[in-house]
Amino acid sequence: MKNFRRISGLLIDLEGVLYSDNKLIKGAIEIIHTIRKHNFRIRFLTNTTTAPIKQILEKLKNFNFNIFKEEIFSPIIATRNYLTQNNLKKFVL
Repeated sequence: MKNFRRISGLLIDLEGVLYSDNKLIKGAIEIIHTIRKHNFRIRFLTNTTTAPIKQILEKLKNFNFNIFKEEIFSPIIATRNYLTQNNLKKFVL
C-alpha cells in the first residue's frame, strides 16, 4: 500500500466497471468494500442523461452496493452545479 499513500480518492465509472447492462460484474461489490475499508473517498461516475440519479441509485442498491446518492456524479448534476455556481437561471446557445 506504500504506493497508494498519495491517493486520496477514486473516480469509478458505473457501466462496464460495476455492472454491464443489468448484470453485476464479478468482484465489484467486494472491491468497493475493500476501497472503503482503506478510507479512500469515492465518487461514482455515469455519462447517462436518460436516468435520474434516484433510478441509478435504486439499481445500485438492487445489486447490493453500499453507495450513497451524494457519491454519484452525472452530466445532469454537473450542469446543475455549473448553473448554480454561476447564478444562471437560463442557458441559451
